[in-house]
Amino acid sequence: CTAQNTQTYTHDTYTFRTALELYNKQKYNAARQYFEKYMALGKNDLLSVESEYYAADCGLQLFHQDAESKLNEFIVRNSGHPKSQQALFSLGNMYKSRKDYKKAISYYQKLDTKNLAKDQK
Repeated sequence: CTAQNTQTYTHDTYTFRTALELYNKQKYNAARQYFEKYMALGKNDLLSVESEYYAADCGLQLFHQDAESKLNEFIVRNSGHPKSQQALFSLGNMYKSRKDYKKAISYYQKLDTKNLAKDQK
């Protein structure tokens, strides 16, 4: 029975790792599918939280209509998670690229800058 659990755990983390590799290669559509596959496992773990963030961010990168609302939902549910800061930063950047500076600033002002990388500051 232990071997079975290990195999399941390994397979599940493989799904997440594959999703992350695709994300890092900017293959957002495929990555989103893998992140959603991991979330569908119904685990209430750290990788599920990370998957939720990355799936929403993939949507943002792909210009999906629901991306902003999904990232905002993530921020509300996971306000203490470092990825919530990244979500705020991504949303601010999206609005900045659209030249909607007022909305961009509203997201940037919510950031806790001590958690940002040097190049992001």
